[in-house]
Amino acid sequence: MSKVDQATLKMLSDVVATMAQMVEAMATTQNEEKQEKAVLKIGELAVYIGRKEKWIRDHRDILPPVISKKPLVWIKKDIDEWLETQRIEKEKNTKINAKIDSPTFGKVSMKGA
Repeated sequence: MSKVDQATLKMLSDVVATMAQMVEAMATTQNEEKQEKAVLKIGELAVYIGRKEKWIRDHRDILPPVISKKPLVWIKKDIDEWLETQRIEKEKNTKINAKIDSPTFGKVSMKGA
């Protein structure tokens, strides 16, 4: 049996490490592609956003567009973006309402008059 020198072992170790990085990068890319293509049927969407199917049917006009009408199917990424928009709008409204509810809202200062 021949002895493997240290340089060969180092080279083989580097090759294995590089291949492991490539496999990890490919898996990450595939996972990202899968997430972008993920879809939700109406029942799944109802659970995902915490609403009933009837609410979803009644409010389709405010949801992102469906990609299929039979069965009703939405792209999960579009729903996530819509949910984020809803969250931001809710925060803005909360801040506006807090200002309106403040004791000084609408009072005119008479200082300097």
